[in-house]
Amino acid sequence: MSLQWIVFLAFLISSTVIASVYLYVALSSFKEKILENSEKFRFFFFLLLSITVAIYLILTLPKAPYFAFSQSPPDKVLHVVAKQFSFAISGFPITDEETFSRSLGNEVKVKKGEVVEFRVTSFDVNHGFGIYDPEGRLIAQVQAMPGYINRLRYRFKKVGIYTIQCLEYCGIAHAYMNAKMEVVP
Repeated sequence: MSLQWIVFLAFLISSTVIASVYLYVALSSFKEKILENSEKFRFFFFLLLSITVAIYLILTLPKAPYFAFSQSPPDKVLHVVAKQFSFAISGFPITDEETFSRSLGNEVKVKKGEVVEFRVTSFDVNHGFGIYDPEGRLIAQVQAMPGYINRLRYRFKKVGIYTIQCLEYCGIAHAYMNAKMEVVP
């Protein structure tokens, strides 16, 4: 008997055991005594879950970045287009392959303390746009999607070289898809 057949039989046996347990629990739940007690427990667990979710929402929603720096216009706007396997970053809109090619490898510099708005899109497939600080920590990210422009605002607090990497697997050379950006005083 081959290894594939042994694995297949083990799968069938374990699936049968799991299905039997589920069937036993489902059939035994029709007993009246269990149903009477389950209503009380169900309400208690629903109440506990609702309170827990409310606490997490109250604690985390104020820290969400969706409306960060939305009260004032950005100091600088950078247009970003992702395409397998590179990022083009520019101060002007990148609308076609020619402007994409010219924008590859641009030296992007922003001033410390400026609010920068990234307008991120893609020419081909979904990509991730993640900004890493000079210490290698992920500080901001947004999705790069074809036919849609995502806006990400961030205020850079440290001087140094920031790395931009793709955060969504986009093909064989995904690991090499990155760009650099410098924050100057």
